[in-house]
Amino acid sequence: ANLLRTHACIIIILSSEMVFATEMWDGFCIIQQQAEEGSEFSKEIAKYIEKFGELTAAYGKGLQSLSKSKEKPPKNEYNGTCAGWTCLLDVTEKLSKIFLDLAQDMKKSSSGIEQQSKNSKKPLKQVFDKGNKLLSEVSKADGARTKAKDNFTKLRQKQEESVGEYTIARNTQTAAIVSKLGKKADADTKNAEKADKDYAKSVETLKALQEKLHQQEMPNYLQMMEKTELERLTICKQELGGFTTAYLNAVPKIPELLTDLQTVITNINPQGDLDAFAGKNRSPQAGPQYATYEGSDSGTPMPISPTRASVDYGTTTTDGIQVRALFDYAATDSNELSFKTNDVITVLQKGDAESEGWWQGVLRGKVG
Repeated sequence: ANLLRTHACIIIILSSEMVFATEMWDGFCIIQQQAEEGSEFSKEIAKYIEKFGELTAAYGKGLQSLSKSKEKPPKNEYNGTCAGWTCLLDVTEKLSKIFLDLAQDMKKSSSGIEQQSKNSKKPLKQVFDKGNKLLSEVSKADGARTKAKDNFTKLRQKQEESVGEYTIARNTQTAAIVSKLGKKADADTKNAEKADKDYAKSVETLKALQEKLHQQEMPNYLQMMEKTELERLTICKQELGGFTTAYLNAVPKIPELLTDLQTVITNINPQGDLDAFAGKNRSPQAGPQYATYEGSDSGTPMPISPTRASVDYGTTTTDGIQVRALFDYAATDSNELSFKTNDVITVLQKGDAESEGWWQGVLRGKVG
């Protein structure tokens, strides 16, 4: 059979000779069972495809939500990592669209099977009811024929016995006995003849029903059932094929996206990013400047400042000298700074005679 599809309608052009009516002319009940069970199985196929589509849609929506991540790279994050992250978000969003589109195609596939099952339900029920009713009438007529035949056989045997007794009695018995046996033979003959007519009538009734069944009604029923089964199987094949095609069309797009992501990742140069970062944030001076002790004019050594004894002098910046604390120091006066090991203090003023050698700096917004 050739298949034509117009929108949601499936039209089957039947072959000139259908096999059910010729090969299974007496298989109505078997075909009915197959059609009923097959219809339920087709529904299970549709449910499976529909569920597959729902899971695919859920996955697509999950990817879509994930692609809208609000996580942003740090302000100074390296270029390679930023490019990889941006590409990953873009690929995730495109993957979500692929799976959402695939889910829609799967939904279309399951709808064809469901529609065919819905459209054929009522016509099939009518055929099943008519066919079973006619089969029941034939079975009932066949039972009546069997009963009539058995009755005829019994009465015919009784007639033959009565006629035999009468025939023998005519040569051996008195006229009274012969007359009695003759009447009995006549009665048995009439009963046998009536039973014969009843039997013949039952045969005619059965034959008429059989002819109606096999020559008129049943071929139409079988043809309709075969047509419906052909539609069901064709649509199942088509929708399963549509499911497979939709997936095959979607799958090649995934490696393409992942290849793009892989290219971006391959081009990440960690050492190059570190070099670029260092070049961008290079210190303005060639190296660190270390603090030196400057004595007083009198030549009397100045007391060692706590900061002088507890800091490691770092590089200068445009704002001044920065020093790093080598260990903790707790302020003993309100005009002093407390600091922890590795704290970086920005120097505002170096010590002089007036400050008795103490330096002034700022740490975490506090000057001291």
